[in-house]
Amino acid sequence: PTYIVGVENPKLRLGYYISSLQNNSIIHVEGDGNNLISLVFGEDVVECILKFIFSEDINSHSPIPYNICNDECLTVNSFIKIIAKELGIEEYRIQFNSSKSSHPAIFPYTHYGVFSNKNMKNYYNQNFKSLKESLPEYIEWFKLNS
Repeated sequence: PTYIVGVENPKLRLGYYISSLQNNSIIHVEGDGNNLISLVFGEDVVECILKFIFSEDINSHSPIPYNICNDECLTVNSFIKIIAKELGIEEYRIQFNSSKSSHPAIFPYTHYGVFSNKNMKNYYNQNFKSLKESLPEYIEWFKLNS
């Protein structure tokens, strides 16, 4: 599934991992951490919606599906590794198979897969921010607002 993340997002998905890594807290992961996730930054979602609203030829593309997601397909494990690297943290603690009731994981273990943003990119010339590209800005925002 695709999760919306980024600055001003009330669901602090990225913030949970940043905080856990910085405080050397256990990171709770459902399953083995190899499930696939897709992220999209809130500002990309807004940009796409504005393109839908103000496009003069939106009806010419119907009924083509337009998925709003970035170009990356990450495992939860690789996602954590990217954040840890950006923070300069080499060692961290993960508890796999965390129980939903005692320590809920941020990303549930699913087999839904991820979507393609090909139509959004082709018909609307949309570029999506990567995690590595947007993470430094988010980390600074999170430090100031947590």
